[in-house]
Amino acid sequence: MSQEIESKFHVESLRIFDLIRSQKQIAGHNLTNQEKVAQYDVYFDTLNGQLFGQGKSFRLRQGCGQYAVTFKEKLTENHVRMEFEETITELQAQRLLDSDLTDVFQVKVIQTAISHLGTNRINPIFCLRNNREKWYLDSGLANLEICFDSIQYMDIGQSRFFEENELELELKEGDPEFHWKITNLLSQQYTLTPSFQSKYERGVKLLNVFG
Repeated sequence: MSQEIESKFHVESLRIFDLIRSQKQIAGHNLTNQEKVAQYDVYFDTLNGQLFGQGKSFRLRQGCGQYAVTFKEKLTENHVRMEFEETITELQAQRLLDSDLTDVFQVKVIQTAISHLGTNRINPIFCLRNNREKWYLDSGLANLEICFDSIQYMDIGQSRFFEENELELELKEGDPEFHWKITNLLSQQYTLTPSFQSKYERGVKLLNVFG
């Protein structure tokens, strides 16, 4: 279990990514360790959106040859969530996609998600593909992960999709004040408006999942 502190901005033009990348620094601190990763996420909920209604989310992520399940719970502050994450096997991932919990219920993250649903069945709700470019910013007082995300939100049948770009800053360790300082600086420098929606909340809205 960990506390996740992050901020997000919807980015209308990829030119913003180019501008930040070309500067090679933010507030005098170098951007380092560029890494590109492809992520495929499936979000789960009940058909009437019980987790969504409680400000919670549960996802399966495939990336870098691994599968991981993550449960998140929104706290009182817009940018802060509690996060539980656990790696699972490919077979367990397939069982989960089939809504068959026989071989996966012992996974603690899955137990946590199910505990909020009562007797209702958990189902895949929508999926997304994210081409992510990661950078790191280390001030000595804090370490930030800065992500340029190009996201495609899709319904489970992949018959409808929406494409968006998002700039995400996550505090990996250190002083939260540094995170807010960089968030405010980027907002002002590039005229960006903060988004308080998680990717789950954004996908639900775009795809009108629960009507």
